[in-house]
Amino acid sequence: QVARYNVNMTIDSEPDQRPPSTVENLTIIAIGYESDDVANHVANCIFPIVQEIGRYIDASTLDGLTIAVDYDLALKDIDRGVPNLKPETRTNDDKLVGVAKCITVLRGESIKSHIILDANAFWYLRDASFTSDQVMRATSIIAHEMAHVEDYANMNAKFPGILLNTSYT
Repeated sequence: QVARYNVNMTIDSEPDQRPPSTVENLTIIAIGYESDDVANHVANCIFPIVQEIGRYIDASTLDGLTIAVDYDLALKDIDRGVPNLKPETRTNDDKLVGVAKCITVLRGESIKSHIILDANAFWYLRDASFTSDQVMRATSIIAHEMAHVEDYANMNAKFPGILLNTSYT
């Protein structure tokens, strides 16, 4: 089951010292949840985290975010906008099992980034009573991936035409 949510939140109208967010709206795709209510709840938990991080990390090239119960399938199936690219896979080694990945995609003529999250690593967001430690864990993982969004945008600005067009052996 695939649920797509276009999540929009208004930024508090109160003036504060924080910079404005580079994320005003975001398409969040929730795949594999047992109900639309749970998927919508998770999307609405993730969006404010992304929006707040977007105050400090330039996420203006963020295409969207997918949170999938079958993370490996979501990585394999992402539309990268370029035909015949090697499918994405989970990062795994003897010390690390990947639960999130930022992937470059082509949308029209623009290089963008799409974040995919393993829903199993964010299971606690399903419950309204998750703890501040769990929010910090989610925030740190999402912030790490959003740093890649800004990094890929910077690389594309400095080396146009390289991302998604060059392969290395």
